[in-house]
Amino acid sequence: MKANRKTSFLILILAVLTCTFSQVNAKEKDWNKELEKGYHELKMGNIDESIKIFQGKVNKNPSSGKCHCALGEALKKKGQHDPAKKEFLLATQVEPSFGEAFYHLGQCYEFDNQWQEAINSYRRYKELAPEASNRQALEDRISFCEGKI
Repeated sequence: MKANRKTSFLILILAVLTCTFSQVNAKEKDWNKELEKGYHELKMGNIDESIKIFQGKVNKNPSSGKCHCALGEALKKKGQHDPAKKEFLLATQVEPSFGEAFYHLGQCYEFDNQWQEAINSYRRYKELAPEASNRQALEDRISFCEGKI
């Protein structure tokens, strides 16, 4: 019985260390460089290829908000709104300080007429990216959504 407890405990410790290392490793990567090929394919109109690339990145880096967000952008461009929304939501969950995901999630909520959720997402983006260049457009989006409630 003691051997089982020790084994279970060691497995738990190993799992925690692996997860922690994965998260630290994900934050150290240069995501612009890592996702460059997928964004290039997306820009060239090769949406399916970009989805394939981004899905591979998500599979290898599930704790990266940037990977989930990139996949969400490609899915959104393909017109797959619900899967895109899911990716943006995952991005905000795995990396709560990644502002861009909140912006995209806000757009999805707005598209679905989920006005309060859109407002909350846009405001969170505003908190996380106070120097964003789209500040006035963001304020306009928030005002628009508030007018719908």
